[in-house]
Amino acid sequence: QEEIKSVRQAMQGADQLACPALEAKSDSLGNIYDTMTIEFIKSHPASYYSAVLLNMTAGHMSFPDLKAAFDGLTPEVQASADEVAQELEVLESIQPGKPAPDLIGNNPDGKEIRLSDLKGKVVLIDFWATWCGPCRAALPHVRELYNKYHDRGFEVFCVADNDSSPDKWKEVIVEEGIEDYHNILRGLKMNTTPDGQFAGYDKSGDQSDKYAVHYLPTKYLIAADGTVIGKMDTNEELDARLAEIFR
Repeated sequence: QEEIKSVRQAMQGADQLACPALEAKSDSLGNIYDTMTIEFIKSHPASYYSAVLLNMTAGHMSFPDLKAAFDGLTPEVQASADEVAQELEVLESIQPGKPAPDLIGNNPDGKEIRLSDLKGKVVLIDFWATWCGPCRAALPHVRELYNKYHDRGFEVFCVADNDSSPDKWKEVIVEEGIEDYHNILRGLKMNTTPDGQFAGYDKSGDQSDKYAVHYLPTKYLIAADGTVIGKMDTNEELDARLAEIFR
């Protein structure tokens, strides 16, 4: 952790030439940390700290790896890992071939729209935010795919993590030229005390939770029959799946 912290601090003041090497080192150290964490969990199945670590690492693990790690814990430790159990339940529901959980929200015009309204179309779900650099950088490629396949039944359903800045969300939709996509907000609300202090989040309407979203951008491809095709982690994977579907 100290090494990772040191590298990330160096990145803040680094010039553009030094950044790629520092980013690579940070990623490498992150992978080592994740490996050490999993090894600890596997070798300490009766430790309640294993449950804490598993919850912290869950967002970086595949469903099979997370399930195997959870199943390896003793029953007492499993019982203390409620959030991991909930994560597994969500991940189980979005495995390939499962019915895609519905996404519901209001578009920029205030009209309620649903993912289920697009049944019969192949849909790319794009969880993003206006403040997310990689999300914005990925939009041109998604536009290329939309232009290529839209007339053959391809749609894009965007879920933006901009509940605290809806005006900026609407502005960027126009700026990026994605008005013809299906756009909603995430639905994460902030609770405040009577004197205006932050008092936690209201996640009752959080659409991202339905797809276990831990980082942005996160993309899922949904088949025309409304079932999950899978999570698309790279452009190459998304391109190949769409080329196969629309060949």
